[in-house]
Amino acid sequence: MFSLTLGSRSKKNLHLFNRTGKFGRQILCLLSALCLAPPVQAARVLTLSPHSTELVFAAGAGDQIVATVQSSDYPPQARNLPRIGDGISTSLEQVMHWKPDLVVGWPSMLMERLKNLGIPVFVSEPQTLTDIPDEIETLGEQLNTTVYAQQSAQQLRQEIAALTAADTLTKPVGLILMASLDNTYVIGRDPILNEGIARCGGVNLFADSPMAAPRVNLESIISVGPSLIVTGHAPDHSLQSLAPVLVLDPDHLFRPGPRLIEALKDLCAGIAQQSRAPF
Repeated sequence: MFSLTLGSRSKKNLHLFNRTGKFGRQILCLLSALCLAPPVQAARVLTLSPHSTELVFAAGAGDQIVATVQSSDYPPQARNLPRIGDGISTSLEQVMHWKPDLVVGWPSMLMERLKNLGIPVFVSEPQTLTDIPDEIETLGEQLNTTVYAQQSAQQLRQEIAALTAADTLTKPVGLILMASLDNTYVIGRDPILNEGIARCGGVNLFADSPMAAPRVNLESIISVGPSLIVTGHAPDHSLQSLAPVLVLDPDHLFRPGPRLIEALKDLCAGIAQQSRAPF
């Protein structure tokens, strides 16, 4: 889910605008003043998260990024960009120094302050896998790289559609997805990752948690009885003794950008292999 803020807009209308497609946008334009805001033909883009950087590059507008955060390291061209902090403690002054035409990042107090100052912001918070290509297309519209962005988005949509292998498995695979290096947190109520797991035929055993990343211990992991443990780092012996462990690149898995789809392909393969394993 995303929102492009160019002035005062209701969240409801922005949500509808972003979801209805070209034809729906034409209808909404007739019903509201939403269509009166022209696209931001940005020449100076700041990205405040690694996944935002990847989305802008995927839209074909990487050359418009003038600065980014410390952890933005993909694609390789991003490593040469000037840095403006970590995106969490980045200050308003650091951002304004670059005189941005558009700032792209997670929802935050900083993004809200920029919006209130009249700086165009693109709030990126994908909630579904198809939100990723949708956001790429919208960034392309705003950054005047529409054709490139549409091609990139279409390729991703095809790859997402190919993930739907759940019906081919002999049994669903209950798994846990570790969210921290010390194995004290797991992924819980995370809609985009849980969608990916479900598409692959898996079941996140902590998906019903009220928290996005609940705290766990060895006993709570044992109690849910995972058939597969997925992690972004080399696991310790205690986890390996409980269930097979699948190690995926954490930058691919935990950044909601194009490379998440690559991680999910590997996840699907791991789930399929475990599904065929004897009880």
